[in-house]
Amino acid sequence: MFGRKGVLQKSQIVAARYSHYNSAMKTFAANLCPHPAHLPKRAGASSVNVAVSRVKDRLELRFCIDDCDDLIVERDHKPDLSPIWQHTCFEFFLRGEGDAYYEYHFAPSGAWGALSFRAYRVIDERKAALPKPDIQWDFANKALSLLLSLELSALPPLHPKLALTSVLEHRDRTLSYWALCHPNPTPDFHDPRGFTEFFLTRDDAGLPLSQGT
Repeated sequence: MFGRKGVLQKSQIVAARYSHYNSAMKTFAANLCPHPAHLPKRAGASSVNVAVSRVKDRLELRFCIDDCDDLIVERDHKPDLSPIWQHTCFEFFLRGEGDAYYEYHFAPSGAWGALSFRAYRVIDERKAALPKPDIQWDFANKALSLLLSLELSALPPLHPKLALTSVLEHRDRTLSYWALCHPNPTPDFHDPRGFTEFFLTRDDAGLPLSQGT
């Protein structure tokens, strides 16, 4: 979670370039971009790729880093570690009704968490616990990938927007912050302008996915 200071002009907003977008198939893929104020010191050392798809009542996401040589990747779960988002992790956000939104974050150690917000950075403790996705980590050679599958009908009502983000901890202990869009001069994954449209609310038959509680 990151502070918000100032606002970038529209021409200064840093955004990822989609490598693939298919509205008919309800899929897209992109390379996330690092925040310009926290670039990795080794240029080209890391990159974060993400693919998203809607399969009937499920949202499926895949995060991938092809080369982790420059990263600290904690694979052992240590309960006394600092918050997940202060180390290498993948995150996504779902937009709810009104100002509500939901955050999921996942660490390579297997630790994960989910939070409900009723407004910008205001946690909604009245909400029931969010459902746990199916989580599958893969460690192969230098690569790291995470496959997630989440039943959308188990969530509160959703607006068709999401945000895809990642924090990378480098071997020099610095952090870089990756997202589809960086609207602020400091990293802020909660900014509504960082969300992008996606098909979250209706299936092919036009039936509502998220019934809410």
